[in-house]
Amino acid sequence: QFYSAAPVCSPSRASLVTGRLYPRTGVYSNASGHGTGLGVFNPESIGGLIETEITIAQLLKEQGYATGALGKWHLGIGENLKYFPTKRGFDSYYGVPMTQNECTSNAGGRSFGPCPIFHNETIASQPGDVLNIDQAYVDNIKDFIATHRNEPFFFYFASHHTHMPQFASSALRNTTLRGLFGDSLAELDYSVGQVLDQLVALEIEN
Repeated sequence: QFYSAAPVCSPSRASLVTGRLYPRTGVYSNASGHGTGLGVFNPESIGGLIETEITIAQLLKEQGYATGALGKWHLGIGENLKYFPTKRGFDSYYGVPMTQNECTSNAGGRSFGPCPIFHNETIASQPGDVLNIDQAYVDNIKDFIATHRNEPFFFYFASHHTHMPQFASSALRNTTLRGLFGDSLAELDYSVGQVLDQLVALEIEN
């Protein structure tokens, strides 16, 4: 399957935001073992995407783009948020910086304490309402697009779907034939559709 650079979260995201093969970024995956053996950062990890790696957001910001990030970061937090999106070229960030199975919330999960929802570099709520977070994500993206509609912008939307534990808001739960996985996928589809509709409504889809 060639649509992803790696089979697990952190290495594939490292490749996605840098455009480089994940071993070159220092975020490794051996695709075996458990926990940190998978090369996946967790809330107790002291590392992250190394600071010498250049992200697409940093490159575009140098060219005058407004940049924003949303959702699951999963490339490290670090002391004083040194690996956070706002330190890697993104003007703004909103979301849960790890996978929902690495923290506890109304969407399930385990270990490492309650899920935090960050607004930029501040915890907006903890435990966060992960079960209904998609509408907040959609609202955030729409606000960003409306604010920057007359200038170049780049927005990175890293959805939590369809990573386990699967979840969907009450509006979409039990609405598909594929159970909770299908509902989770429908949530992602709805979110992306809302973003595309916003671009069309503002006549900037092209």
